[in-house]
Amino acid sequence: MPSKSIQERIEGNIVIDEATGCHNWNKCLSRDGYGQIQINGKPKLVHRVSYEIYKGKIPVGMCVCHRCDNPKCCNPEHLFLGTNQQNTADMIAKGRRGKCGAILTLEKAREIREKYIETTTCKELATEYGVSYHVIYAIITNRNWKE
Repeated sequence: MPSKSIQERIEGNIVIDEATGCHNWNKCLSRDGYGQIQINGKPKLVHRVSYEIYKGKIPVGMCVCHRCDNPKCCNPEHLFLGTNQQNTADMIAKGRRGKCGAILTLEKAREIREKYIETTTCKELATEYGVSYHVIYAIITNRNWKE
């Protein structure tokens, strides 16, 4: 029996919300709540895979954004391309600023690094700045807010 195509796998694992039109992924989610699918043994975000199947290749460095503001949605009609800056502007315009309404700046990232050196834990910093442990860890390891 031939294996299912990626498109068939996605279509077989969504629940369509009739009120919103969202195609909600009902399998594995990333820690940020985005649908996740294994392709060739590697995790991929379902909304990005859906965009490529139905709309075409995603240019390097571009984000796949949600008109519906629903990270589980993979309805290609709800997806659009944007730069990281456009994605952030869209998030702010929709009133989504991360946990506790926090938006970090380079200045705050510097503060976080200094406080971490002074023995504050990632968990304490996450609580103080209203973000996840993973955001703090990415800052102190220079994965985000690099200088």
